[in-house]
Amino acid sequence: MRRSRWRRGISLVAGMALLSGSGCRKEPERADSLATRPDTIPTSHARPLASPGAAILVEAESLYTYGRERPQMTIDDRGFPGPYVADDSLPRMWIATATLKDSTHRPYGRILARIRSARAYPKAGIDSGYNYVWRNTWKADSMSALSWETKIIPRDPLKKPYLLTRDPRKHEYTHGEAKEPRLVRVKVHSMGFGACFDDPICPTGHCGYF
Repeated sequence: MRRSRWRRGISLVAGMALLSGSGCRKEPERADSLATRPDTIPTSHARPLASPGAAILVEAESLYTYGRERPQMTIDDRGFPGPYVADDSLPRMWIATATLKDSTHRPYGRILARIRSARAYPKAGIDSGYNYVWRNTWKADSMSALSWETKIIPRDPLKKPYLLTRDPRKHEYTHGEAKEPRLVRVKVHSMGFGACFDDPICPTGHCGYF
């Protein structure tokens, strides 16, 4: 990258195993602007549910509750295999763990988390506002994990789902509770987006995705 000649680049990673402990630090939280506060994001869209993720959106917004929103964490990873962008092109994002309501019949797929983004980040299929992380099964054994599909589903039903890629190095980007999804800013030569999700393929049970 030419700009790296005059300025040190940063990169960011995304994945729902969403991370690597001692070298990680939390990005300082800043006060949300009015445009990014949860209560300014509409609860429904006027447009009809027409995308392949339409049914998933209905499940995400009716069958689950969401925990506290957590900001991205930042790591250094010069070997990050995912895409990255100019330093200021990666938006601020927050993630909340999804929990199926107690009285709810378990659906076919599973919502892992909800991501809120200050603006769109097309390289990871993230739209501004709310996005959901979905997996096509509840099975958590190593054999099932070989054929898992983990996707980002934008809340806008006209936006296409984005299939996340498990980092082929098979490691987490940050250490922590494997059941807790995390978002990661990865410093490569610029900024990259990554995430960590529970995944038995990785030795710690927590894999990085982008």
